Amino acid sequence: GMQVHTGGAGIDIPLLPGEQPMKRTGNRIWDATLALIQHLRDEPAVADCVVDLGAGTGIVGLACRTLGSRCVALTDLPGQLPLLRANVAAKGDAVLVSELDWRSRAQVDLLREELQ
Repeated sequence: GMQVHTGGAGIDIPLLPGEQPMKRTGNRIWDATLALIQHLRDEPAVADCVVDLGAGTGIVGLACRTLGSRCVALTDLPGQLPLLRANVAAKGDAVLVSELDWRSRAQVDLLREELQ
């Protein structure tokens, strides 16, 4: 099964092993994240296609993939993409990582095309 550890308001995740964690919101696993994953685990089925907006560490989208979602896209701003890509690579799964500023119509349209 999937196991995640957290403490208090969340834990900071280093980009690479041995690095100091960056103190950024997107690098934290929040208690609400863990509650959402637990809720998804208790559901009879997850969505076939999941887009995680502002994915941060990517843990929710990766959990959806583990739970059976066929198509998963992890999206965030450019500064968060290296961590997302590293986590996807560590899991070794077919998950799309894409830059997305959801205020940008062009980026939203591009993501829509990638998912079709």
